[in-house]
Amino acid sequence: MRPSSLLLLVLATLLSVALAAAGRAAPARRAGGPTKAASQRMGLSVSPGGQLLLRGAPYWGCGVNYFDAFARTLERADDRSYEQGFHALSSLGIPFARFMASGFWPVNCRLYQTDRQEYFRRLDAVVRSAERNQVGLIASLFWCYSTVPDLVGEPVDQWGNPKSKTHAFMRRYVREVVTRYRQSPALWGWEFGNEYLLSADLPNATDHRPPVAPELGTPSSRSARDELSSAMVRVAYRAFAREVRRWDPVRVILSGDGFPRPSAWHQRQERSWGQDTKSQYQEVLLRDTPSPMDLLSAHLYEAREQRFGSDSTAEELLRVSMDAARK
Repeated sequence: MRPSSLLLLVLATLLSVALAAAGRAAPARRAGGPTKAASQRMGLSVSPGGQLLLRGAPYWGCGVNYFDAFARTLERADDRSYEQGFHALSSLGIPFARFMASGFWPVNCRLYQTDRQEYFRRLDAVVRSAERNQVGLIASLFWCYSTVPDLVGEPVDQWGNPKSKTHAFMRRYVREVVTRYRQSPALWGWEFGNEYLLSADLPNATDHRPPVAPELGTPSSRSARDELSSAMVRVAYRAFAREVRRWDPVRVILSGDGFPRPSAWHQRQERSWGQDTKSQYQEVLLRDTPSPMDLLSAHLYEAREQRFGSDSTAEELLRVSMDAARK
């Protein structure tokens, strides 16, 4: 793999780092979508050599995490505060924002199920506002890992089953959102969700199952089948990325994950909190970004932490991650 570029997304107190991963083969484009040349004039893409591009030109930039730009108007139709938000971002010269492009709780997704026209009218308004203010969008389609399974009445482990109702819902929503907005200059990239893998392979998973809140649309109880594994997540990531590529041949696809936990390799191999070596960390980072995803995603919260058996700095973690991206 050739040297890769670095995209810094400054997200308030959160730093998100996306490392371009080259050499990924993409599935064939579906008829009726934009051509590759046309798509390169919109959004972020990765060159064959691993260079991050914006509208075909090399790019790096700092944006914000605008989590609830859509969530507010999804909750209340008369809440158009995203207009002021995108105007403020534009005025400050902030070029793009990452936002939740669905509901957080199952109850927040009811409008999609009962009145799809109204649901997309509200999402259309958010995207059009971003266009007017010339703010790019990274759309995170499935923010919370338990929401889609809860919506379709399945346990969380069905993210690992491509034949499940969970995957069927995912594919339909991807198709509808990507085909609706792939011609928009505001859409810069497609993200699966928020930090799924930080909830995977936990040695104390029974203590960290998804919340039980029936009034918000969750089931009334949880079981071991609601405990997430990295194997399940990889199946979901691969299926998501393939579905996006069917409808958008070029824009970047990323997981939305944080940096792997300091013990991620040991968690999946031994169900322990043992510290990973640098090579084990790199193995996890690459394995958890299945093709055709073309960016490595990571969220940096601390300037220093215990990693690789010692006190590690953010600079060292970024350097090790970049080395992995070049492999």
